[in-house]
Amino acid sequence: MNCTYCALGFVLVVNNTQTAINQTCQACNTSCSRCMPNNINMCTGCMNPYYLYNYTCQPCFVGCASCSSKNICIFCAFGYVSVYLADVYDIYNYNIAMNCAPCSSPCQSCVGSPITCNTCLKGYYLNGTQCISNFNYQVTVTFANTTTNTQLNNQLTSFVQSVATAANVNASQVIIESITYSSIVVTAIVTTTLAPGSSAAITQ
Repeated sequence: MNCTYCALGFVLVVNNTQTAINQTCQACNTSCSRCMPNNINMCTGCMNPYYLYNYTCQPCFVGCASCSSKNICIFCAFGYVSVYLADVYDIYNYNIAMNCAPCSSPCQSCVGSPITCNTCLKGYYLNGTQCISNFNYQVTVTFANTTTNTQLNNQLTSFVQSVATAANVNASQVIIESITYSSIVVTAIVTTTLAPGSSAAITQ
């Protein structure tokens, strides 16, 4: 079968006179998207994440999925976010002062900033722009049954804040599940950003 056009990473086989031989395709050197017909090691185009430099394909910097040169990234890889260090643009309107910063764990992907999550790592779920652990744990405390309403409110507020501090979360993430007034037993559920099953989560 005669081929008139080759897929990316391949080139038509030619002889010394640059004439196609049997209209077949041969593979270019690794990372080349296109190469010279008479020299498969001389790239004329590159696969992502590489850029063309002196007929060779050079890797983009870490976190960059596609670049046009050593310092110019077109867009970042999954798990990284664009960080603009300054408003400096080339003739193609690409910001040449852009860097790619890794998303902060437990973000799997992020947008706008490393801490603005778009998707989460396994074991976490997305709550707005934050990744919250699927691991919840329960805390119970018993207050003296002679406690007055004012004292109870103060103690409850202090209890919630202490639990939140220990779990490294906001007090709003401590959910009061039940209060049994006869013995004043307070049961709370705490959602933590600590990894499921981690010793830190268990000891808290």
